[in-house]
Amino acid sequence: MEKSNTTKQERYVAASGYLFELGYMISWLTQIDSEFTKFHFEQENKIIKMVIIPGIAILFAGMLWESAVSKFLIYVGALIILVSFVLSIKGARHALNGEKKKVV
Repeated sequence: MEKSNTTKQERYVAASGYLFELGYMISWLTQIDSEFTKFHFEQENKIIKMVIIPGIAILFAGMLWESAVSKFLIYVGALIILVSFVLSIKGARHALNGEKKKVV
């Protein structure tokens, strides 16, 4: 855990990147200016690549596949998406506290 000296604006931009689509875009546009927002932008990208995209793929596979397994896949996909939401909240909390702590 690395505590950094960051401004409130950097903290809010980094935290909004985890929670809102517009915040993600703002974080993407301002990441060059701050090492802190760049770090948290990369963490959110890891959540998207490693959790959200596979979760959505499993969810849609469960919706399209008509068998007994499809209900299981729908529940697993929904659980994975819920886990990604929890990880995003955890990352936003670290950003608001000014910590450069890995989420994933």
